[in-house]
Amino acid sequence: MKRVVMAYFSPTHTTQKVARAIAEGTGIGEVVEVDMTCGDCGGFEAAEGDVVVMAGPVYSSRIPSAAAERLSRIKGKGQPAVCVAVYGNNKFGDALIELADIAEKSGLIAVAGAGFIGEHSYANNKWPIAIGRPNEDDIALARAFGKNVIGKIAGGDEWKLGLKALALPGEIPKKPAPKMPFMQSVATERCIGCGKCIEACPAGAIDEKLLCDGDKCIKCCACVKTCPENARELT
Repeated sequence: MKRVVMAYFSPTHTTQKVARAIAEGTGIGEVVEVDMTCGDCGGFEAAEGDVVVMAGPVYSSRIPSAAAERLSRIKGKGQPAVCVAVYGNNKFGDALIELADIAEKSGLIAVAGAGFIGEHSYANNKWPIAIGRPNEDDIALARAFGKNVIGKIAGGDEWKLGLKALALPGEIPKKPAPKMPFMQSVATERCIGCGKCIEACPAGAIDEKLLCDGDKCIKCCACVKTCPENARELT
């Protein structure tokens, strides 16, 4: 193994933290970080000797459509893929097998998968759903998982016999991920007009007047959690 390619969709950075810990755990010195969160992100072609960590958040038991489309821009030629679903303390549903399907269609082989808990997108002081996750214990588990995965790939007979895809739980979805209920973020009187919410939005749903298009909004709450003045709310 020459490199770890860490590809992720992570509006609120929880998935990013888990993916980084897994990459660290592999012990492979060279890590290539491919952030697929922004709409204008390009594609990436894995090289020989790469291990691809493909990570995404779970919304309503699925990988959101925006994440699925962007992660599919990672292309390979038989490299091993580690599928990682980060969910808000409920369930990851079909997200892992969906990631494996994306990997397969992109020319990768899903040899491992794991679900990790991350702070729920809607979490706040009133609704503290998995607040602060991933925590230190979660990060330690992610590192241990990365070490375990790379140990089995590098130390076993997989390279001699040919890599085989892992049977992950769930059913491969036949339809696009369902749209979330109509909601949109709004600026409160505390807003200072800094525009950080515009930069943070992976769907391009917030305009220059700081108004949110509820049809574009994917309810990731990146704008809410990025705001330095706690001036945005999801209604």
